[in-house]
Amino acid sequence: MRASTCVVCHEKEAAHRCVQCHKPVCDDCAFKDDQGVFCSRECSAARRSYDQANQRASRAKGSRSVVVAVAVIALVIALLCLAYVKGWVQLPGGAAPATNAPAANAPAVEAPAAAE
Repeated sequence: MRASTCVVCHEKEAAHRCVQCHKPVCDDCAFKDDQGVFCSRECSAARRSYDQANQRASRAKGSRSVVVAVAVIALVIALLCLAYVKGWVQLPGGAAPATNAPAANAPAVEAPAAAE
């Protein structure tokens, strides 16, 4: 089995693979940084751009979740307020809001008779 040769110098045996493009590179030609071992500065920059884009996407996804949660809470509060105003629910220990419906024990008022 033949060992891979460096894609940069084409003379030495490859000791590493580029993190970005996976091409073989020797120890002398390898460009090393905090992201790993690369065959060139271009591959290093491409990997850094890729990682930064993924981080931005992850942050955006997280902030969308917060917006959705706040919207759901606001909707629930609005529905509870509507139910209270309509008299569908009553606060514990409190009276229901006044409505236009006559009370059950109020005397009935007859409408005046129409003149003939």
